[in-house]
Amino acid sequence: MYTRRMLSTCTLGQYVKYAEHMYLTNQGLVLSHALSLSDVHVSNEKLFKNIEFDAYMHKENASPIDTIIKRHLLCVKFLREHNFIVAYYHQSSCVTDVVTALRNQTGANWMLPVMYVVSSDLRIVAQKADTINNRSGDILEKATDVLMACYRVCIGDTPSIQGNSKRMGLMSPVNHIMNIYFRTQKFNLCQEMIRTIDAVARDVPSTIQQQVIFRFFVGRLAVLEGDFRVANHNLLFAFKQSHPNSYKNKRIILTYLLPVKMLLGYMPPKAFVEKYNLPIFWELLLAVKQGNLKKFEDVFEGNRRYFIDMGLYLAIENLRLLTYRNLFKRIYHSQRSNKITVSCFQAGLQLMSQEDVDASKTRLLIATLIYSNKMKAYLSYQRDLVIFYSENAFPRSSNFQYGG
Repeated sequence: MYTRRMLSTCTLGQYVKYAEHMYLTNQGLVLSHALSLSDVHVSNEKLFKNIEFDAYMHKENASPIDTIIKRHLLCVKFLREHNFIVAYYHQSSCVTDVVTALRNQTGANWMLPVMYVVSSDLRIVAQKADTINNRSGDILEKATDVLMACYRVCIGDTPSIQGNSKRMGLMSPVNHIMNIYFRTQKFNLCQEMIRTIDAVARDVPSTIQQQVIFRFFVGRLAVLEGDFRVANHNLLFAFKQSHPNSYKNKRIILTYLLPVKMLLGYMPPKAFVEKYNLPIFWELLLAVKQGNLKKFEDVFEGNRRYFIDMGLYLAIENLRLLTYRNLFKRIYHSQRSNKITVSCFQAGLQLMSQEDVDASKTRLLIATLIYSNKMKAYLSYQRDLVIFYSENAFPRSSNFQYGG
């Protein structure tokens, strides 16, 4: 009787027989555990005794699973020795062999769970290799080529109502590839993955977890491109569908969702922001809401590197414009007139520690707010006046123009 528990104490021979049995009986899910770098067998010293290990490595391969097992064990061996570059090489070969075996199985997809596990491990080992060896994404970029083979074996299969199409596994490599594109800042390449999923969505079932990951990346890309309504749609889905106990994941999603929500006119309560320990965004929220440019600049300058590294720079710039809008709204209400001089707005800006703002810059800012539908008015250059519409001079944030 084969049990997964035995992998923590079994000999190499027993481990190989276990994996071979799972392969020959088409038990992909169980086999995936035996080939996982996070499984209990990885810390089993008996598997790596030199004489037995070397003998197995030199043994002639009897079936595709033998090659896969060897590559997996060699990866584990070099990980234990902290040689991440060589470990990556063997994990890469392991994934390639799994893809070959999967491709050769006509009308079957039972090895998809194995592909999920070994491809996920490949990305993690590649990240580790890049970090430890101070590579700037070189190994991750190589991993993309291997993961593209997973992508191709899935997308190249035909849809099937019997549920045995390899297309069912498409979301896994797509998510890993998107992850790497973000880490290596190849954002322009993400659109191909998104278009693929949009085109075959009906033929590609996916788990909620896979959908959450994919929609998170789609939302992040939309933030980078300034399409905040698309960002809101996808990030909100990712947040709501995340596991209730996945605090860390929810917090990461909120890092992007909170500024998007602010741009669309929703100001979350303080308790909610504090729950996920995101004080920067509460300070930002207050500054925007109050039209307090000085406070906004203090928060921005104090966290500039963070905002840039997280890909939030464009969103923050739009929040700055919203802060200007809220300041001008306060000035508008204080004047109680629909005709206000440019110099009045200029004085308001200067009071907010923007002493270098002249009339020309003030006019440009007013024109920008009008163009983006943040103010309903027109600028009279002859009289140097801002003349506001009699109704709805400052439209709701939900009416602002963002994205395409």
